[in-house]
Amino acid sequence: MDFRTLPPEGRRILVLANCQTGGLTSCLSLFLPKDVVSGLPWDAGKGQAEVAAAAAESDVVVTNAPPEILARLADEHGFDEAKCLVVPSLFFPGFHPDLTNAFSGGKLVSGIFGA
Repeated sequence: MDFRTLPPEGRRILVLANCQTGGLTSCLSLFLPKDVVSGLPWDAGKGQAEVAAAAAESDVVVTNAPPEILARLADEHGFDEAKCLVVPSLFFPGFHPDLTNAFSGGKLVSGIFGA
């Protein structure tokens, strides 16, 4: 299927992403009102059967998974990487203030595992 062509009945789009799953799913739903958009986080321990079924039923899988993770997910969950549309992943510490490192004079003062 050509991702740029919208059939009259819309596409079934699965967002398979990290903590940005909700935001990507919401945005695509608003931008593509004729499509049915659902989301599953790829890093939250979803069962293989659930991810495989959702990916198999989808026309397009939108993901921000890095290439090595995408290859593993496709292999483990049995879907075709050709139906994947990879979008950039945004890394902004404001999304996860608990994961922010604090440096002072080049020395790590506080990190994700404490001082």
